[in-house]
Amino acid sequence: MSYIYTRKANYYETDMMGIVHHSNHIRYFEEARIAFMHSIGCDVMQMERDGIIIPNVDAYARYYIPVRFSEEIDIEIRLSYFNGTKMEYTYTARNKNGETAAEGHTMHCNRSFEMEKLYEEDFEERVLSAEHPVVVDFYADWCGPCHMLSPILEELESKNDDFEFFKVNVDECHDLAVKYNVFSIPTVVIFKGGRTVVQSIGLKSGEEMQKILNGI
Repeated sequence: MSYIYTRKANYYETDMMGIVHHSNHIRYFEEARIAFMHSIGCDVMQMERDGIIIPNVDAYARYYIPVRFSEEIDIEIRLSYFNGTKMEYTYTARNKNGETAAEGHTMHCNRSFEMEKLYEEDFEERVLSAEHPVVVDFYADWCGPCHMLSPILEELESKNDDFEFFKVNVDECHDLAVKYNVFSIPTVVIFKGGRTVVQSIGLKSGEEMQKILNGI
């Protein structure tokens, strides 16, 4: 599946040589991706209102010939990979003579704003019987440090495909919290093979949490 997005170079995007600065090609790719998504019925703003985001995790561009002020280019975009969670788009920017000005790709992950919430009836199937290691964030709505930790874990979720991430509200699942010795929040418990392998108490940085995951 491919789509053509046409773009005219603006004056402010050029340097003192009258050439579009190379960094703008990544912006062109992003514009093409948004236009492509809209063409197939994926309204990006509506997706975000529905709690779905598609953050960029990798971007690459290679440049061949310059693009100058007011020059039109056609950017061909293709969805080259999609597995339900990750997607890769490839781009080829050509001038009106058909010459390739730049090529590149971007990789994105498809995720919601928040980690999936679990309850006691789901815990054994989703956590204890999981094939991969599972990170469980025990939190409460009234806990300030919990709110600070949440985006850190969500960012880690987007970068660590070998782990499952869930959250458990201790006020709603008190017995579950007691069973796994959660007496202070936030507490992150990591399970592997149906048993606890790590318990991290308190607010940690993303770097600290990533080191913990690397050691599993």
